[in-house]
Amino acid sequence: MNNPAPLVSVCIPVFNCEQYLRFAIESVLQQTLHDFELVVIDNHSTDATLQVAWSYGDPRVRVIENDENLGAEANWNKALGVARGRLIKILCADDLLYPSCLEKQAGVLSDPRNAGVALVTCRRDVIDGNGRVLMQRGLSNYHGRMAGLELIRKSIRAGTNLVGEPAAVMLRRDLLDGSSRFDGANPYVIDLDFWCRLLLDGDLYAIGNTLAAFRVSSGSWSVEVGRNQSRDFCRFINKIAAQPAYRLTPVDKGLGKTRAVINGILRQIFYRVALRQR
Repeated sequence: MNNPAPLVSVCIPVFNCEQYLRFAIESVLQQTLHDFELVVIDNHSTDATLQVAWSYGDPRVRVIENDENLGAEANWNKALGVARGRLIKILCADDLLYPSCLEKQAGVLSDPRNAGVALVTCRRDVIDGNGRVLMQRGLSNYHGRMAGLELIRKSIRAGTNLVGEPAAVMLRRDLLDGSSRFDGANPYVIDLDFWCRLLLDGDLYAIGNTLAAFRVSSGSWSVEVGRNQSRDFCRFINKIAAQPAYRLTPVDKGLGKTRAVINGILRQIFYRVALRQR
């Protein structure tokens, strides 16, 4: 007999992350909410990633092995496809969830008053390879519900992802259709591009608590793709500005591109300083 579908699916798409995967998995298993499944989708790793994933005897953990490397975009989309829960969180293999993350975010999306909320996000710590907190990130001085189009415009004008990295975000599975998939054409904004399409169908709810951690390390994919931050963000602006549904103005585009360039420079400085201080 098949097990009933869990409330939440936490999906970890992973490639060669033996150093940090155990921390990510254990951060999920230590959640105060217990109605979840954890799905690890290994993208044909060549290190000990699979051994780490298979080392857990917890029945909530599923491990899926790809016969070949599909690339990050396809593996993230495979995660969406194998998730059985009504709510989904993508967790990068080097990031962490704090113990009450699933409980608080699922609580928001399960509340009938929030039926029109598509995504829930939270504040998060930025940590280094050793787990040291470098800074906090999130929608400062904001808690509660925000219209999807308003948040999209704020992100464009800020030249950065105000919604958050995957570890910070939970989404409704019933929003997914054939076109609701990650698009890796501009890798740095692969998550924001997806969030924006979902926010056309609903609002964002921001939790003011810090419930997750985003890791910055010399081997992390986010640092690698971050070298092309301003290029990818400007291409992303052009992409969605061409779609009337987003209602972007020339001022939105101009501010966004200017700030994306500035943010790209500042982020690379931050990465260099943070990684040098390890």
